[in-house]
Amino acid sequence: MVSGWLKLNGQYVWTESHDQKSVSGKFSMCGSELYPESRFSAPIDVIWPHKSKKLTLALGSNLDEGSDARFAVSNVAIYTRDTTRKKKKLKAKAKTKKVCKTDPKSKKKTCKEVPIKPAPKNAAANKKLPAPAPASDHKKL
Repeated sequence: MVSGWLKLNGQYVWTESHDQKSVSGKFSMCGSELYPESRFSAPIDVIWPHKSKKLTLALGSNLDEGSDARFAVSNVAIYTRDTTRKKKKLKAKAKTKKVCKTDPKSKKKTCKEVPIKPAPKNAAANKKLPAPAPASDHKKL
């Protein structure tokens, strides 16, 4: 059985094992029918939080270094996200509406901006339900 691993900053974050003997449908990709292959890729997807500006990545396996066995790595992509910035709280601007009144005597029109009161977040939840009828008022069906 062969196992592969990935370490980030010296800490194991991924491992996977493969047993060549228990797999049917092997074929030789590297030229020797004595040592057919049955595993060709193992996608690795790791989310790992850290605060350092440096990252040490190490890949390895328990393959016998004295044998002809080899492994390779391809298509490595590392993405980062800055989580140190504080999110700015947006201040909501007061919403207003224009209210105008006309004086009946002078027929002069005056207008002013009046704040709009926001509706409750869940107006239906704020309504009071009627109290249930007493058990003596229930009718038998």
